[in-house]
Amino acid sequence: MKKVYLESERLVLREFTLDDFQDLLDLDSDPEVMKYLTFKKPTPPDKVRKILNRFIEWHSVHGGQLGFWVAEMKSSQEFIGWFHLRPAKNELENTKRLELGYRLKKSSWGQGFATEGTIALIEKAFVSLKAEEVFADTMKKNIASQRVMEKSGLSFETDFYEHNFPNSGELEVRYSLKRVDFNHEELDNERA
Repeated sequence: MKKVYLESERLVLREFTLDDFQDLLDLDSDPEVMKYLTFKKPTPPDKVRKILNRFIEWHSVHGGQLGFWVAEMKSSQEFIGWFHLRPAKNELENTKRLELGYRLKKSSWGQGFATEGTIALIEKAFVSLKAEEVFADTMKKNIASQRVMEKSGLSFETDFYEHNFPNSGELEVRYSLKRVDFNHEELDNERA
C-alpha cells in the first residue's frame, strides 16, 4: 500500500515507489517540462532511476515528514508530477527553514494544481511541522512558477545565481514566507 503524505481538494501526495519509474521518466523526458530546469534537457533513464531511488530514500529521513511525493489526481490516481518539501540543499539538518518545489506534466499546467499543492505544503510546514520559513526558487524567466509562488502566499526575496550549478548561467529568483507572516485565512481565500 502506498503511503499518503497529504491530501488537498483534488490532489493526493504520496510516497514514491519503484513502480513510479515510468511516470517519472515520462515527466523528465518532456522538453517543455525541463525547459526551466538547470540542465534544460530530458533526463536519461539511468539518471531517472538514481533520482527515483533518492526520492524513495527521503521517506526514511526526518521520519517521513520531509522529502518528495508523487502528485496524483484524487479522483483517478493519475500521476501528474511531484512536489517536495525539504530542508535547503546547504542546510540539510535545518528543519525550520524548508524549500518547496514541484514538477508537473504539461497536461496538468494551467489548472491550479501547482498552487493547490504548494498551499497544502505551506500549511503542512507551518501547522504540522512548525517551520519558521518556507521558500521556493525558480529561474527568473519562469513567470508561471513565480505566479504560483505569489498566489500561494510567498513574496519575492532576491535574485541570485545557483552556485551548485555554475554552468547554468541562469538568473534565479527566491520567494519566501516566514511563519510570523503566515495567514491561514488568506490561503483559504486564494483556494476559493
